[in-house]
Amino acid sequence: MDTQSIIIGAVILALCILPLAAGHISKKKKDNKIINALRKFASLHSCGISVYDIWLNSIIGADENRRAVFFIKAQEGRQEGRTETMQHLWLEDVLECRVQVKRNGTAIEKIDLVISRKDTTEVRLEFYNVKTSIQLGDELQLAHKWETFIRQGILQKA
Repeated sequence: MDTQSIIIGAVILALCILPLAAGHISKKKKDNKIINALRKFASLHSCGISVYDIWLNSIIGADENRRAVFFIKAQEGRQEGRTETMQHLWLEDVLECRVQVKRNGTAIEKIDLVISRKDTTEVRLEFYNVKTSIQLGDELQLAHKWETFIRQGILQKA
């Protein structure tokens, strides 16, 4: 192999790798931003975050010691700009938790984690909505994971 072929090969390889690396760095920055937002939100309630999951523009996390769950969903709107839905729940106030899946035929349109409180109010944490997300990923598995987490937390006494 001559030097010119090596240089051309290295340039082509760099052109293939750079977009992937830039995408990875961008995702890490975005994830860190939403993790920091969740930690800040938790600190307003004198809590920390010991466990969390991130998907798309959403994050759910919990302070296992203080028995609190925090949820943030950021959305980009055309006229409104960026909006955030923020929810905070104390597990001692939760009566029941279930995953609700809305379907249109065989296609999933919406996935909510529905949490019933002891004061008879209901909180819906939206994990997926076909109107705001093009492709369904791990949202259903994550909703079931957090349903189990919250149910186990309800059974535990502080």
